[in-house]
Amino acid sequence: MTSHNVFDDLNEMHIQQTWDELTDRFGFDEKGWKKKFSDYLDKQPHHTQPVEVFTRFGNLFINPVLNSVLCRGESHPTFNNLVEYVILGKKKKKN
Repeated sequence: MTSHNVFDDLNEMHIQQTWDELTDRFGFDEKGWKKKFSDYLDKQPHHTQPVEVFTRFGNLFINPVLNSVLCRGESHPTFNNLVEYVILGKKKKKN
């Protein structure tokens, strides 16, 4: 049995749901963060898909903020865990 990377299922809907979670749970300024993401995306190679860049952006810029707010170590995968929670669905992740 091959293992499945849940991030392979990441799509635009999940990205928006992640922004929603960041706004609702942590008070992120969605408009401001989306602008930062857009600027970062614009600097990527032209053929790069936004979905590909989102996890990289989140790990570079959002994860340190989340870990600081939550008093976690800087390498804790908080952002990845949040995205996985969104992708799998909030109810499934709790089980």
